[in-house]
Amino acid sequence: GIETELICRLVSERKLLPPTHFPPSCAPSSWPWPVKIEALGGFRVLIYNQPLKLDGKAQHKPLDLLKLLVARAASSSIAPGSSGLSTASSISASSLSAPPSTDITEIINELWPDLEAKDPKASFDVALHRLRKLLSVDSAITIADGRVSLAPDLVWCDAIQFARASGAAGNTNASASTQALRDYTGPLFGDKQVADWAFSARERLANQFVKRVSLQGEALEEAGNHRDAIEVYERGIVQDNLIDSFYRGLMRCHLARGESAEALRVYRRCREILSVVLGVEPSAETRELRASII
Repeated sequence: GIETELICRLVSERKLLPPTHFPPSCAPSSWPWPVKIEALGGFRVLIYNQPLKLDGKAQHKPLDLLKLLVARAASSSIAPGSSGLSTASSISASSLSAPPSTDITEIINELWPDLEAKDPKASFDVALHRLRKLLSVDSAITIADGRVSLAPDLVWCDAIQFARASGAAGNTNASASTQALRDYTGPLFGDKQVADWAFSARERLANQFVKRVSLQGEALEEAGNHRDAIEVYERGIVQDNLIDSFYRGLMRCHLARGESAEALRVYRRCREILSVVLGVEPSAETRELRASII
């Protein structure tokens, strides 16, 4: 936070790389990255902090290629296991030297499925050339051993950042967990309809967010910090207002604070939104909690 404008200018002028002693989950978005991709809640690309104009049909396939690389990298950055969570020690600075990558054959099958009789590899080469020209940053996209990746020392992406930070937060690191929740600003590529390969990654990230909200909220409840737990559950509802358990967490917190009327209002919010959007009632567990208040 000291002389940030000057420091960012010097970093850009001297083309300094981000400090690799930080784990990926700590890579700051404030660093003057040559390429920044904001893929959560929409899609925006910045080149040296200047928005890239995404116009013209000629950019369609190159941008699809970029989105696919983002989707695959974010999805594969989620820690393995059903919870998608890991300890902070499992993600280290060494990850920067081995960024998530996607097989060229997989890319071709997803983006050019109808070109089997022609030359899909040539189509891929053209799209990659156009994408590199569009980004105008040397080595932002790398190829090695038949796999394509975004260079971790040149490209920052909020979706990949969230996936890594969420896993690095573990189950007990409240500070890291809170930051991971703040990193999630909406579904991958926004609310509009996306291709199947993007939908899969979107769902994985959304599920990761739901699990992180639940773990963080419950941990704060157990610690007796109901005020912060309320903030976490409310943040979860802002991003996905159809998660029944978020409302239930809010109700528990208000009851613990002696706010029975507020807990009932939360139940009414839950019932109304689920009825209007999905045509269903709150879960039996939520209804039982409401009955206990009455």
